[in-house]
Amino acid sequence: MTLVSRLTRNTGAPVFLTWAERLPRGRGFALHLRALPEVTAAGSLEESAAALNRGVEAAVRSLPAQYLWAYKRFKTRPPGEPKLY
Repeated sequence: MTLVSRLTRNTGAPVFLTWAERLPRGRGFALHLRALPEVTAAGSLEESAAALNRGVEAAVRSLPAQYLWAYKRFKTRPPGEPKLY
């Protein structure tokens, strides 16, 4: 996906990665915000997209138990259609 990289390349806007951490015992959430200047500074679209992917990977690695590893987008199927999951 190159949308973020193309937008920052066209506008020069800074790129930030944001994610929420669920706190124990229902105490709410901690919001994390990390600047990704390497996405904007990359020399090519491919390097920029790779930098963004590295940022997402680092966020997931920081809290792997809280990452949604499966997204069952098509769990409801039309009548007669086979289940996908």
